[in-house]
Amino acid sequence: RTPLQLGDELPAGVCQRFFITDGLHDLVFGIPEWRHYKSDWLAGRKSAPLGAMSHADYNVLLQARRHFMKAREQMLLRDYHPNLAVERTKLAKDPAEFFKTATPPVVQEIESGLSLVKKVVEQQKGAEFEDTIQGVDYATRRRQL
Repeated sequence: RTPLQLGDELPAGVCQRFFITDGLHDLVFGIPEWRHYKSDWLAGRKSAPLGAMSHADYNVLLQARRHFMKAREQMLLRDYHPNLAVERTKLAKDPAEFFKTATPPVVQEIESGLSLVKKVVEQQKGAEFEDTIQGVDYATRRRQL
């Protein structure tokens, strides 16, 4: 098992795993919402954060979302019903240790999703200088990044 470490910025007594599952939830349900639902920002403007993103880049984000969804489901299923005898023993012996760790497949899914998100960010940065982007104002382009 690989413990997920987030850094020293966490408040004392707060489970790191909470931040990971909360973040995965936001990504899984947020990506479609950020494409279609308008929200207020910057001096009364109202638009969908990812509304002006190209279809190709958005499809890559949807692939990342599938990785995040799979990781989230694996974490939740493991918490509700550990299927390996070793995991059940660890849960009975030390619940805190069991709940603060994530299995390597979960970590790999998160890393796969993050690599796709980074790919989209790099593509968006590169598109900043293309001629086709002129139809979208600067503030909206920066919000997508």
